[in-house]
Formats: sequence, C-alpha cells, structure tokens
Amino acid sequence: MALWTGVSGADWNNTAITRVDQAARLKKKSFSEEDWADLRHLIDGQGYDKSTVP
Repeated sequence: MALWTGVSGADWNNTAITRVDQAARLKKKSFSEEDWADLRHLIDGQGYDKSTVP
C-alpha cells in the first residue's frame, strides 16, 4: 500500500494506492481531509521511504 500525501498534484492528494501483488491492477481511493487525518497521523514523521508516482 502506498499512501500519497500529495506533493506532485492535487488529483493525488490524500490518496491510498493498493495492489495485492506485482501482477494485480492498482486500486486507488481518495479521502476527504477529515478521513485522511487518521492515515496521515500514522505516516507523518515515521521515517517511511518516499517514492515517486506509482
């Protein structure tokens, strides 16, 4: 799962991207600011690797 906090474009802000394995299709789900706040709390300041757009 990738949690996209949205630095590259507004259409990716607050978006979770999931894929069950390398052969599976990507699925994306965008969240409201309120719903995203809980996910952001889990990742901010935790030292997770940053990546590029999937």
